[in-house]
Amino acid sequence: MKKADYTKVEQQLEEGLRKIKVRKLLRYADVSAAMGGSAAKELSVAQRQEIIKAFLKNLQVEVTDLKKKDASVFEKLEIDTAELKKYFENPSQLTGEDWEKVKTIRQKVAQYKKDLRKQLGNPNDEEIIEKQRKKQKIRRFNINEKWVPLH
Repeated sequence: MKKADYTKVEQQLEEGLRKIKVRKLLRYADVSAAMGGSAAKELSVAQRQEIIKAFLKNLQVEVTDLKKKDASVFEKLEIDTAELKKYFENPSQLTGEDWEKVKTIRQKVAQYKKDLRKQLGNPNDEEIIEKQRKKQKIRRFNINEKWVPLH
């Protein structure tokens, strides 16, 4: 049986991940430009609408993730859910005042996430690895984990 050479596959994987990262960074640059950067004047109306939709979709994902972790996140951040739904449903009809409210909501969410990260603590890689190692040491092979041991 021929041995597989994985170095080419690894190189292609690294290249693909790098391309994805570059695309993501370019998207973030477009969003920041749409929020008031100097490059915002060069964008067409369709590009601006696409960037605004992406920005609002990102905000919606962050808010739903926070809601899963903490059900009272809207009260803590003093955000009206009906107003937020209105922004997500009609991104093309945002006025300047609405856009400013969306920006403040985004800032509140970012600050809340930062505070939550500090509160929960961020375990480093070594702690995670050690925890998994301890879990794997007591694991038995070819045994369903749901079965009760006989001894």
